[in-house]
Amino acid sequence: MRLWNLIPENNYISFQMTEEFDGVPGWNAELEILYVLEGEGLSCTVQGEAYTLGRDDFIVLNPYEIHTLQGTGCRAVSLFIFPALLALRPQREGEAIRCRSNDPAAPRDACGEIRRFMADALLLCCREGQADKYEVYENILRILAILDGNFCVREGRTGRRAQRTVAHLQRVVQYIDQNYMEGLTLASVAKEAFISPNYLSHLFRTYLQTSFAQYLRMVRLNHAYADLMNTEDSVTEIAGRNGFSGATAFIQHFSAVYGKTPAKFRKGGQAQRYYQTLPDEGYGEAFGTLLRHATGSAGRTALLRRSIETREAAADCSQAGSRRPAGWNQVMNVGWAKEALLAPLQQQVARAAEELGFRMVRFHGIFDYDMYVYQEDGGAPRYNFTYLDTLFDFLLAHGLSPFVELGFIPPALASDGKAYYNHFSRICFPRDLRRWTALVGATLRHCINRYGLRAVCTWKFTLFNAIYVYYGCISEDAWWTLWQATYEAVKGVHPGLAFGLNDDIGLLSPGYRRFWTYLERGRAAGCKPDFLSFQCFYGDYGEPGGEAFQKVYAQDTMPLPHSPDEDYLAHKLDFLEAGFRQRGLEPPPVLFEAWNSTVWQRDACNDSCFKAAFLVKNILENEQRIQSFGHWTLSDFMEEVPHAPQVFHGGYGILTFNGIPKAGYYALELLRRLGGRLLCRGDGWYITRDGDDIQVMLYHYYHYDLLYQQHYTTKSDSVFRFENEVSFHVRLGHMRPGNYSITEQCVNQEGGSSYDMWLYMGAPDELTREQAEYMKQVAKPSVSTGIRSVGGTYEFTAELRAHEVRLITLHRLHEG
Repeated sequence: MRLWNLIPENNYISFQMTEEFDGVPGWNAELEILYVLEGEGLSCTVQGEAYTLGRDDFIVLNPYEIHTLQGTGCRAVSLFIFPALLALRPQREGEAIRCRSNDPAAPRDACGEIRRFMADALLLCCREGQADKYEVYENILRILAILDGNFCVREGRTGRRAQRTVAHLQRVVQYIDQNYMEGLTLASVAKEAFISPNYLSHLFRTYLQTSFAQYLRMVRLNHAYADLMNTEDSVTEIAGRNGFSGATAFIQHFSAVYGKTPAKFRKGGQAQRYYQTLPDEGYGEAFGTLLRHATGSAGRTALLRRSIETREAAADCSQAGSRRPAGWNQVMNVGWAKEALLAPLQQQVARAAEELGFRMVRFHGIFDYDMYVYQEDGGAPRYNFTYLDTLFDFLLAHGLSPFVELGFIPPALASDGKAYYNHFSRICFPRDLRRWTALVGATLRHCINRYGLRAVCTWKFTLFNAIYVYYGCISEDAWWTLWQATYEAVKGVHPGLAFGLNDDIGLLSPGYRRFWTYLERGRAAGCKPDFLSFQCFYGDYGEPGGEAFQKVYAQDTMPLPHSPDEDYLAHKLDFLEAGFRQRGLEPPPVLFEAWNSTVWQRDACNDSCFKAAFLVKNILENEQRIQSFGHWTLSDFMEEVPHAPQVFHGGYGILTFNGIPKAGYYALELLRRLGGRLLCRGDGWYITRDGDDIQVMLYHYYHYDLLYQQHYTTKSDSVFRFENEVSFHVRLGHMRPGNYSITEQCVNQEGGSSYDMWLYMGAPDELTREQAEYMKQVAKPSVSTGIRSVGGTYEFTAELRAHEVRLITLHRLHEG
């Protein structure tokens, strides 16, 4: 049996997922509602009666009611209601809950309500906030009321006799669970239960299919196991605390069950019985079985949700402030090189360069087959830079520089015929390394001859990312050999050309050595990267890379679970910087070549206000540490995977494929209006200046809830932790007296969110040209303005809803 604690236990309830039911007798101190997510043949035996449960069925198991569950291909989620909450029910002797949803006599309406309240409770448990807790308990109490009103029965005479028999065993089990650390014996426990030792032994053999001694030993081992995995106490201490006669006996019994001594087991860090990483394969659809019954019970107690957190923000405006870095809008990504030749995408690039101030453009695939840079004629290399020149000419004409990823491998040079993405990219080692380095050299020399050495020395160059080692496209040694050869080819053209080492920062962990190995190899070979270039998609890389990559470019489901860490980026940078300190190395400049909240192109959060708050939070909280944030991507106009027919389909871009700005685009537009000097910052606020003008940026970010992190739910509605409001009290002291024009701009569901406007329009699959133009003109941030006389201190209060971004600009008027 495999178990996952889906929701951390409290004193009242917990949710647990189970698969691989093995038929071992079990019981709980809690009332359990077991709901079948998947499968049609889950056999359940209770009180000697056998039942078969299928998908969407549930059964209620009373406290200390002995039962067995057996079945293959079945998955279930259980709601456990603890005694502290059960104590609110009337306790009547001789009564029990007998509820099985596929019982023909069971009231269908009552069973439907139980499913609904259970689904609502599960959703609410995955969020945070006091109001959510109240609503969870409201749902649980409603379930108990339905059970009492519809399924509470008095056992018949035969049933009572069986119930009394089981009651003896339940009391014994409860007594053992509470006193396992003492020197219990069959005789001492029988005496406590007022039954004979022989009868007690008979009960264990008959109902639990084990002996008293074996049961007591397993209880002690379970508790000792938890101590072993969660404390640093010695084996001797753990043995004594859990009722074993000594360390020798504990080691002997532990080894017999787990196959290793406690010390070796702890050192190996074996996975616990209760898994910490939830399963992902197939669970999204399975959880939909239960969650389709949810009604969003949060709306029933809207008054409880009106909790407002207060935060204080203050700045001394007489200070000059510290200079802000100018890196967040250095790089934009546009997908593939061939796409950047198309007029619709070029129009979007030109717009973003003008409105957002981007200075470099990055893309995949300059050597893919559809760019025709490298061909072979009669076995001899033939170069054709026509398409590349057209692309680079366009960029430079708009004041933009290329961020050149040297990749992928041209089909004519590929050692592997396997193609990836819709562009049939070859991600492998070249069959002739010398021809590869000659191609790199010829490309760079051509660019220098066409655009000049000074210009090309401002560009950045990398190989394709080392994430493809994790994905299984190329081996670690092959990627390093290719990187070193490419580095030498670039520097061989001119040492002033900037070449970086690139990987995925999400892979950095205590057990991940590849990145540091590459750095050490580079130092030894005299190949020091000019910068570090990472991609970052906030995912948990828990599954084999080959399987993850299949999902990445198939995009049928969320490829990687979202990290539960809302400060993921900051913590990964902490780990990176600590690694350099431990090795006594000076880190090169760090930038992000590809960066997004998700690696999934069907994540509706990409379209919503969530992305606005995500971008502002992560940029402002980490801008001092990173030279650029290359958001992946500028537009949904990208052919990495087949296009979705809907305009809003969760694509990577901050613009839709037809150029409608999303909330994230307008958030970046507000970011660009911040001043060049930072006065002060805090939780959700950031204050800058530009001369006498003051800018206050406020943002209210909420992270995904647990179900969405693990992609058990796929819609973006109500998938965040408790969404309360935040009230910012802002005090700007020592301002230069005078009249100020005060402008407030907001990105929220009412202003700046074309996605929410699209939903309001009925979420049409297709937009007419008139509708698209209307959205471009209307779905803009809300703006309010006024003039105030400021005598030295200016104070105001602003209330922000979840994922709202607000910029308040104070412009001092110069009056003659």
